[in-house]
Amino acid sequence: MIPLPLALAIRRLGGPNIAAGILSILLIALLSTTFILDRRIASIKRQLDEFKLPATSAPAEPSASNTPQTRYDAFKDRLRPKGDVPALLRIIFAEARQHRLQLNQMDYRPEHHTHGEYLSYHMTAPVKGAYGDIRAFVHALLLQAPALALNGISFRRDDARSPMTEARLQFVVYLRESDK
Repeated sequence: MIPLPLALAIRRLGGPNIAAGILSILLIALLSTTFILDRRIASIKRQLDEFKLPATSAPAEPSASNTPQTRYDAFKDRLRPKGDVPALLRIIFAEARQHRLQLNQMDYRPEHHTHGEYLSYHMTAPVKGAYGDIRAFVHALLLQAPALALNGISFRRDDARSPMTEARLQFVVYLRESDK
């Protein structure tokens, strides 16, 4: 039951005026929320730009002499310096957060290839989340960090109805010995 003074005020204003007032309030709320979200998106874009690795040099033109040495030289020219590992780890953890995945730790082991004069890091990332989010995470990582290679992936779910999926992701990144 509406109190009498309120009922009289509603009758005096009329239905169209009340509807216009409600719509005005909703419009103001929508505009302020949009402004806040635009500022938040710009802030997140700035943060992501800080994590991006610099682009590698363009691939070498195919040469007439396709010898093992020329292929090896082309491989070495595309390697990232070993000092890029911290930036790469920041990208991995930032992408996991952005894709709403649980990634609490990563195991990685360096492997020195003396005969090839390069390093490789074998990384294992146990993640939990929705299956689609895990796939989107891997896709985003491979686009943002071209030096990263997906070496293996396995999925596990305790129950077919469970929305949470556990995945074990295995990556390899090849790096130059020197930071030059």
